[in-house]
Parts: sequence; structure tokens; C-alpha cells
Amino acid sequence: MLDNQFVNRKKETLHGKFYKNSLEYPERIALIYEEQKISYRILRTYALSAANYISQQGVKKGDKVAVILPRGIGQIAALLGILTVGAAYVPISIRQPLARRKRILENIKPAIVLQEENFLNEKPWEGRIENDPDASAYVIYTSGSSGEPKGVDMSHAAAMNTIEVVLHMWNICEMDSVLNISAFDFDLSVFDIFGLLSVGGTVVMIDEKDYRDPEVWKRLIESHEITIWNSAPALLDMLLTLEKKECSFSTLRLAFVSGDWIPLYLPEAWYKVVAENAQFVALGGATEGGIWSNYYCVSKVDKSWKSIPYGKALPSQKYRIVDENFTECEVNVPGELLIGGGSLANGYINDEELTNKKFVMDKGERWYKTGDCGVYRENRIIEFLGRLEDTQVKIRGHRIELGEIESILKEFPGINEVVVIHQGDKYHKELIAFYSGHNVIRSDMEHYLELHLPAYSIPSSIIQLDSFPLNANGKVDRNKLKEYKKTDNLYESSSKSSNIVLSIWEELLGHRVSDLDENLFKIGADSLLTARFVETIGTRYGVKVHMKEIFEKPTIRELIKLVEGQKDSEDLESIEEGEI
Repeated sequence: MLDNQFVNRKKETLHGKFYKNSLEYPERIALIYEEQKISYRILRTYALSAANYISQQGVKKGDKVAVILPRGIGQIAALLGILTVGAAYVPISIRQPLARRKRILENIKPAIVLQEENFLNEKPWEGRIENDPDASAYVIYTSGSSGEPKGVDMSHAAAMNTIEVVLHMWNICEMDSVLNISAFDFDLSVFDIFGLLSVGGTVVMIDEKDYRDPEVWKRLIESHEITIWNSAPALLDMLLTLEKKECSFSTLRLAFVSGDWIPLYLPEAWYKVVAENAQFVALGGATEGGIWSNYYCVSKVDKSWKSIPYGKALPSQKYRIVDENFTECEVNVPGELLIGGGSLANGYINDEELTNKKFVMDKGERWYKTGDCGVYRENRIIEFLGRLEDTQVKIRGHRIELGEIESILKEFPGINEVVVIHQGDKYHKELIAFYSGHNVIRSDMEHYLELHLPAYSIPSSIIQLDSFPLNANGKVDRNKLKEYKKTDNLYESSSKSSNIVLSIWEELLGHRVSDLDENLFKIGADSLLTARFVETIGTRYGVKVHMKEIFEKPTIRELIKLVEGQKDSEDLESIEEGEI
């Protein structure tokens, strides 16, 4: 019934309903950013001011506009202004390395690049608001196996096809608000911004400096009575891990969790801190499929599950599981997941070959070959099994092509051969790069990677080998490399606080830490493990450490100083004995 309801509906643009709401409910709050509450009327003015500025720069319908702005009101106004004149926005995070930004700009060749917010002072545009649902709305760049990022070109109609279904299925309305956790170059943000603005809801923005601080998230959720959480699993895990003893999020009614494997314990942790009628919704899909393509409402985790089910296709979208000949797989027979329906991207910018390879016609319909493996279980419920190939991995919601990292590293002077693998289970993966070469200066190589790759793509370990193990076909044996064990030097300390900090981190990382001055985020730490460290040292030993302090000085030695600053020698003796 729901499927039929959405088949013949009128196509919409991302910004169309926002402008209607700005006239019908002008004083309703559209955005909250720090102390500022921006009404729909004011946001309309800002959006039209941005449109006027963009138009004066010569931007016209069908152009692409790159946006490199921090989180905030100006960022949202810029996106709306770009769409207003009929152009498409290309979000580039200010945290992207300069070299990668350059490669994206060279590929997209934007009409202009917005890097300043001076457009907010312009007079509002008086031209016609463009409203073509079939036009391109945005281009989001993902990792590319060739070393070059690839741009996914999405139309208004395709993105809104997903958004409108989700809004309807979970009764999202003007009373709802969302905390905009995801960066604007991650497509979950498309729902946060345009989904809520299209129903008259409120988007609560996070300042750039606080984007990974769950203590700030908690404060914003409580002070603004936020109703919707939308993020990758690791970020929700951070919030619930850090605050599980003292939080009660009574206003949160929906958790949309997607982008990576969802830990089996996460739904239960969610239900412990929210109201009785709240829901945990597992979603999935691909950037090429318009934000999400499948869903599964998790009320209780079955003990027999190996993972949270992928579920079924969203209304107005389709899934198939096929073998290499495009023959449909039977129940319990694994195959490749194909996405069809009304939310498929136009393709990849300036890459017709890849577009034709990944977007294919079969039986008169267009399908996207995800490269993911899945299987039908009982009642045709889809179970996600992971990647078909071992050259792509998802880490904290980011899809990473190992080939991109390899290509970047091969260009570094002195390196002959490179293989990048991932270790760990599906919930916590670690990238490891192996290379052969001569006269490679380690510090220069690390700096080089920081210039060319986003932080989530930089390997936590970089290991030099004299030669690579080969399989029977003479190719590099990646499975052998995955068995590689790090041989860290043992560190012995007589300091009580040293032992505490070191032992917790080694427990979390799963390996020895040989250098107290090594950056923790280069040896396997991430935001989630940081939250777990904060929770563990607080619960076990009564020591309060803030995540921000770890991000600012991410070494064991600096953390030892923090602990010693809180406890005197007598306290530390008691801590070591487990009395505190």
C-alpha cells in the first residue's frame, strides 16, 4: 500500500518545500546554532542573499558550485542559495587535506568556490526560484580505487524519493528536530538539512570545534529537546558509552543508524536511555542509491543474529541479490546486492566508464551494482555479509577504497610497492600499510599522507617489508599480510598512573604500546575508543578525563600528566589497588 502511494506522487526538489514553509510558518525556528535561533523567514532571506551573490558571480542553472565552509548558518544558507538558482552544490569539508581538495576541484571544475560567508550581507535575490526535480542537486565525492576521488551526481528527485518516504514512515513533522552530527559532505546530512526543513522542523547545528564531542551532543539534545538522532553507529556508541550512567534522553524518539556494521549491543543501550515509545531504525544503502535504500526496525536483538538485519527495501526502492550471471539467488544463497528504484544517482562525474560499469540495465530496469554481498533469510529479510572484494572497507561510516591509499603512497619517493589491508572485526577496523623501498623518511611520509588523505583514510600502522608474501598465482597474498602481528617493545613503568593509562589503552587497542609519545590516533585509536577510554577510567578509577583533552594531546604521556594532576600519590596507590 505504501509503495503504491509513492509511485505516482509529484516529484519535489530539496529546497522547494522549505520555501513554502518560509511563507506559511515564517517565525518557526529552522536552525539553531550556538546561541542563535534562526527562523524560516530569516533563513529564507539568507538563502536568497546567497542566491543573489552566486548569480552575480555568473553562476547559472546546471552549474556546479563547490562549498568549503565550516558548519553553521552560512553553510546551510549557501546550499539553499545554490539550489535556488538551479545549480548543484559540491560539499568539500574544511577538514579535507589540501591536496585532496585540489583533486576534487580539478575533477568537478566548479563555476565558483564558496569559502567566505560575505554573501549573507547581500540583498535578497529577486529572480525566479528554480524548481526542476530532475536537475542535479549535489555531488558528493567518495574514495576512488584509482587514487582519484569519484563524484556521485544526485538529482533532486532521487534524493527526495528517499527523504519523503522516510518522513512519511516515521511521521516526522514540524514538531521534530535533529542534531546535525554528520558533516555536509556525508550524505546523511542531506536528510538532516532538507528532510527537516521540508516539514517545518528544526536543524540543530554543532560548532566545528565540537563536532566529535559527545558531551556537547548531550547538552544540545537536552537543552533543545531534540527528537531525532541520525548517524553512523560509532557516533551513537560514543554518546551512549560516555553517558550511559547519567543520561536520560526522554525527548529522543528516533535513532536512524547507518553507514557501517551496527554492534548487536547498541539497540539495547539505546532503549535504556530513551522514552518507551522510541524506535531504533537500522538503515543501509549507498551514496549512489540516495542516502538510504533499506530499513529494519529493531525492537529486540535476537540471540541467533550474527548482525543486525539489513531488512527490506524502502518503499519506491528495490533490492535484488544475484549471482555473476544476474540470476536471482534463492533463500540462504549469497550474492551481490543490487539497488533499483527511484533514488539512483545519475552516475559519476566525468567518468562514463565507471558509470556504465556500476549502473547497469537488466530486464528493462536500471540497477546499481553495490559490490556488497547479501543473502535472503526467512521472510525475504536481507542479511548484509560485507564486501564482495577485499579492496574496499567502511570505517566509521566512510567508504574507503584501499586502492586510493595505495596509489597515494606509491607516489612517495623511495617506495616501490604498497599493499594496504584492514585488520580487526567488522565493528572496529584498523588500516595497515605495508611497503617495500629504500631511503624512506618516516616523518616525511606521515606528513605527506596528512596532506593527501582525510584522517579516516590514513593507516594507523605503516610497516616496511623486504618482500611481500605471494599466493599460488604469484599475486600478493593479502590474507598472509592480515596475519601479520606487530612486535612492540615492552614498556615497564613504576608509575601508578602510567600503568593505569597504559593498560587501559592496550586493552582497547588490542596490542602493546611501545612509545609513550606516539600519537594514539596513528596506532589504532579513534573517536569511539576515546569515548570508551573516558568511560573506563572514570568508572574503574574515578578519574574524569574529557574527550577534547585527548584530541588536543593524544599521547599516553600527556594523559598520564592529566591523571597525576587529579590524584596525589596516596590516591594513585589506592587506584592501583582498585579501591577507588
